[in-house]
Amino acid sequence: MPAKLMTPAADVECVMGDRRVFNGLNLQITRGRITAIMGPSGTGKTTLLRLITGQVRPGRGQVLVNGEDVPKLRTRALYSEVEAIADFACILANGAVAAWGKPAELRENDSPVVRQFMHGLAEGPVAFHYPAPDYLRQLLQ
Repeated sequence: MPAKLMTPAADVECVMGDRRVFNGLNLQITRGRITAIMGPSGTGKTTLLRLITGQVRPGRGQVLVNGEDVPKLRTRALYSEVEAIADFACILANGAVAAWGKPAELRENDSPVVRQFMHGLAEGPVAFHYPAPDYLRQLLQ
């Protein structure tokens, strides 16, 4: 029986500013396997993770997590899909480890930093560093 795909990306195009980061990206991440995203600086590793977590929308193509189309998910549903990926998570903030553990344990954590991340809150102690006009436009699309 073939392994179930957890995160497929099909024909993804992503442009950040005037730079084309991906053009026709196809990717399959299989459930139960460890996948490393590696490459030199500036090759799109962070952009790929932002696509998978819904922080950036593709200009074309499709990004799925557990069969759900990531750009179409609401924030709460998106975070619940992202939590389903990890058996154990480490939350980093302000250059340090804010907390680590199983997603269910982290959801019950009282730290404002952890609560902001686990519940997908825009407002909180950790400032988001996305370009505001582009991020706002993407959210409203």
